[in-house]
Amino acid sequence: MFHFLLCRFLLCCIFFTLFTPCLSYSQSSLEEIQKTAIELKLHKHPQWLSLLHYTNTWFYNTKSLADDDKFFLAQNGKYDTKAELLKTLEAFFDLASVDENHPRCIFTARYKWLGEKLGFSNKEFIDKNCLRFKNWLAEINPDNLTLIFPTSFLNNPASAFGHTLLRINKKNQTKNSETLAYTVNFSANTNGEDPFSYAVKGTIGGYEGFFSLGPYYKQVNKYSDIESRDTWEFDLSFSYEEALFLVYHIWELRSIAFDYYYFDENCSFHLLPVLDVVRPELGLTKSVGSWVLPIDTVKLFKKKGLIRSSKFRPSVATRFKSRVEQSSRKVQAEALSLSNNLSFKYDLSEVERAKALELAYDYLSYKGRFSQKTDRNLNDKLLALLKLRSKHAFTDLFENPKVPNESPLKAHSASRLSTEFLLNSSELNYQLRFRPVYHSLIESKKGQTLGSQINFMDFTF
Repeated sequence: MFHFLLCRFLLCCIFFTLFTPCLSYSQSSLEEIQKTAIELKLHKHPQWLSLLHYTNTWFYNTKSLADDDKFFLAQNGKYDTKAELLKTLEAFFDLASVDENHPRCIFTARYKWLGEKLGFSNKEFIDKNCLRFKNWLAEINPDNLTLIFPTSFLNNPASAFGHTLLRINKKNQTKNSETLAYTVNFSANTNGEDPFSYAVKGTIGGYEGFFSLGPYYKQVNKYSDIESRDTWEFDLSFSYEEALFLVYHIWELRSIAFDYYYFDENCSFHLLPVLDVVRPELGLTKSVGSWVLPIDTVKLFKKKGLIRSSKFRPSVATRFKSRVEQSSRKVQAEALSLSNNLSFKYDLSEVERAKALELAYDYLSYKGRFSQKTDRNLNDKLLALLKLRSKHAFTDLFENPKVPNESPLKAHSASRLSTEFLLNSSELNYQLRFRPVYHSLIESKKGQTLGSQINFMDFTF
């Protein structure tokens, strides 16, 4: 009996000798790391401020643009950078229960950055415990970034000034597979309200905005095919490591609400803080004025030296117009005839017949998208045209549409200040005019949608 009690006593001593220091070390380690973080002034570090989307305002020294309590771990984290830093570290080192909802798995960019700055490991933990994030990251497979700029669409107030979003290009991506890459998009949650309600609520901040991730082919279908908007793609000079870190941060922004304002905190503006997370020294968020238009952000990227190359993606309307211009009058007439009656009317060569069939198909497709009357036989007509076209073994009948000489990078600024001199009955008058937004028909058409005009708050003094 004595030996049994002695053995139990010795085992207890060994247990407390081995494990008690580990338990106390964990607490002391957290305190040391928090102390080091404060000494390094990480709560004032530009990248920490960018990770939390902090900005300076008239009423607060620092305030996060995020308007969702889920984005903060400290009670006053929206305004207190130091409190949020300490609470984040505390949450990271609370390993009492580890699962997919642990802060390390939710705030992956913060964990990666703080781990690198303070010297505690992170990749092994994520690989072992954050399987949803790991699988999501593998699906995106980031390599570099492209800025997407669909041009203006005046039929919808939400798109009247154009739009910007980011494409996360995959590794080993080709020209044919680029539409499978994912895009980062910020938009207002309008719940399908009418354009008038959108204009009012969007101006006064009546909507919440969210980041979303989706395949690029859906954006191409929406902008190029449905709305017939030409799109410019600008490859950006961000490295693989920067693109990877951006994806880490996008994971943190899932379902996080931001106040949406049509003229400043809009789709174009909220891309800037995301890119400042990747490279804080750019100061993109601080480089914009009181209102932010998509074309201004595109020009800002050029000013900052971020654009490596550009590519023009023509819309359905632009491609159709180009094919019409490349066709003779006879081919055009035959295409119009084929769209009504599937039989050839004119004496044409085999190549011309193939062209007429393709042109008829494009015409019916385009007409079907915008016609207010539904043609129930449209799909049957299109299929019949494809069957006829398959009998003519010719390829590349039409050249691609010409790239416009003037890209949005050469467009004029949205605001205009002008002086005018008026001579009336030998009397000279002077006028001072200011227009904050956007473009008129008498101004340079470089980078603008042909025939478009939007004048807002045009003051004359």
